[in-house]
Amino acid sequence: MVWDIPFVLRLMKQKSVKQWSRSRQFLDLKQHIEDIVSKKFIIMHKGRKAGMIRLYQGEVSIAVSEDSRQRGVAISALKQLCSKEQSLWASVNKENRVSQRLFMRAGFLFDYDTAEDIIYKWK
Repeated sequence: MVWDIPFVLRLMKQKSVKQWSRSRQFLDLKQHIEDIVSKKFIIMHKGRKAGMIRLYQGEVSIAVSEDSRQRGVAISALKQLCSKEQSLWASVNKENRVSQRLFMRAGFLFDYDTAEDIIYKWK
């Protein structure tokens, strides 16, 4: 996994990615660059940029480009991250069934829920 800000900006503009983003507004380049406390990785699949993973204080979030979905990209990237990190967790919108299934398939377990989100912890 590598990092590529222009790719991430294009990815975050995709309607289906923005739909489930915690902050629904588009972040500009400066805001992404200033976010130096989080680890960010571009997900590569068959030599192409396919998505990104963001890790901030143990919270993991993932976005996969529309043309790279249904190919095992997200589950593979999550499993790779989980093999290297400890104490991971994810906050998933209660309506985002695809992400709920993804995190459970990757080995995350239900921890608790809030009014809008389900919190999963890496086992």
